Parts: sequence; C-alpha cells; structure tokens
Amino acid sequence: MGSDDSNVPTSRATAGNFLQMRFDSQDYRDAAGERFIEATNAQGRGDYLAAHLAAGLAVECMFRAYLVRVAPDFDARHDLSALSEAYLRRMPAKRIEQLRASINDVAVLWRNNHRYCSSAKLKSHFNRVARHQKAKDKLKENGVAMIDIANEVLKYGEMKWLD
Repeated sequence: MGSDDSNVPTSRATAGNFLQMRFDSQDYRDAAGERFIEATNAQGRGDYLAAHLAAGLAVECMFRAYLVRVAPDFDARHDLSALSEAYLRRMPAKRIEQLRASINDVAVLWRNNHRYCSSAKLKSHFNRVARHQKAKDKLKENGVAMIDIANEVLKYGEMKWLD
C-alpha cells in the first residue's frame, strides 16, 4: 500500500524547478500597486527605509509589467534603465523626457540590494549620490522622492496600460 509520489520532486534540480514562479504582466502590475501602497503606508509610519524599498520595487514591477508583454523571457536583472524601455515606448512623446529624468533619478537612488542595508548604510549611500544633499534627514527626503517618482511611473503606467 504505497502512496502516489509522482508529484513529489525527486532531485534537487526538480525541486528547484518545482519551486520556481512565473509572472505575467498582470502579476507585475498588481505587485506594483501593492508595493506602492506599502511605500505610502511606510511613509505614514515614518519608516522611510521601508518606503524607499517598496517604492523602488513598485517602479521595477511596473517596468516589468510592460516588458513581459513584449519579451516574456527577458533577462531578469534589476537594471531599471534597461527594464524601462518597453514602458517608455508606450508613453506619450511629450512625457518621455520627464519620465526618463525620473527613471534616471530612481536608478541613482534605488538598488535592489538596498534590501540588505541598514538605515545607516543607506544614509551613507545617500550622502554620496542623492539629490537632497542638504536635507537634515536624507533617508526621509529620499524616501519621499522615491514615492513621488513611483507615483509618477505608476500613474502613467496605469494610464497607458490598455492602449
């Protein structure tokens, strides 16, 4: 009386494939909205590190939502400039320059590996690269800047989604 183990992974390689998740454009779009809500909620609590991280993820998710529509097997690195190209192709010409400036700002302010940073480490990073050099609380100012950029990227991304 054995059990049916045909759906149980039998090797490490099989287990890895079994655990992989695939995401479609709607998954990324939904995640972008959820990360943006998390960012604004974190900002409201005064947790600017979490706001910064979630806002950056919201932007990355929106770019991935557009990219996966045209290139389902794209390279999944976290290069926001490269990820933004499919997104920018859908935007009105009069907005592209403004959006590209915001994308350049977020590419300077946010890195995927910031999730490993302490607040002190992130403040140190902002001392080197951020646009709010004179701000008393660089973490707060740059967290707010990230939310503003994410809001812009998501607003235009949602506006053009069905086009």
